[in-house]
Amino acid sequence: MMDSKAQLTVDVVVQKDDVVKRQPLTIEAFNAIREKADPWFQKAMDLALESLQSRAEIASAKFADIDGDTWKVIRKKTKSYGVSARLKIKMWPELAKVLDACRDAIASPYIVHKLPRRKQKTKAQAILRDHPTQGLPEDISRAFATARNKTELFEDWGQFEKPSFHEIRALGADLKRKAGWPNELIQQLMAHSDKEMTNHYLDKHETPWTKVERE
Repeated sequence: MMDSKAQLTVDVVVQKDDVVKRQPLTIEAFNAIREKADPWFQKAMDLALESLQSRAEIASAKFADIDGDTWKVIRKKTKSYGVSARLKIKMWPELAKVLDACRDAIASPYIVHKLPRRKQKTKAQAILRDHPTQGLPEDISRAFATARNKTELFEDWGQFEKPSFHEIRALGADLKRKAGWPNELIQQLMAHSDKEMTNHYLDKHETPWTKVERE
């Protein structure tokens, strides 16, 4: 019989192996999931795809962060690493359009926002929100999983193979590379301190070919 310490070690190894198996998100799957999503979450998906920001930045983004044609973003996971985590993004037309679409009749300081559900918020959840319309990162992950499962595209996929909201970043980066964006600009937008991390995201969709040609 395996003791508790040995069992814990096995569980951790299995979890890491499973995470590696997570499959990339295609644009077809993105559109199918978006079609099943609530309107507020469609805006979150659009913003993540166009801006390449993660769920933490999408959830915390406020209209006050927009100054004219510039959107200021501070990356949560890398904020201790200096200037690479502090972005002043000069908006291109597609990003400006997505951000403008987030403005609606709901009075909220948050760019991505939603009406609170009645009698559902616990006291603990309320403490985490500084405004009733704020969507937490967990809300974003949950909304993605709900819409994804409604598509029935991933019924035969393992738990750790199904794409998560995080895969939208890799998809957006791949689309930008195909649209002619230089890798260096994608790296800056994703707030990566080194190009190897950016290449890791891009290679999820298409590993570049190394050209070998005899002169």
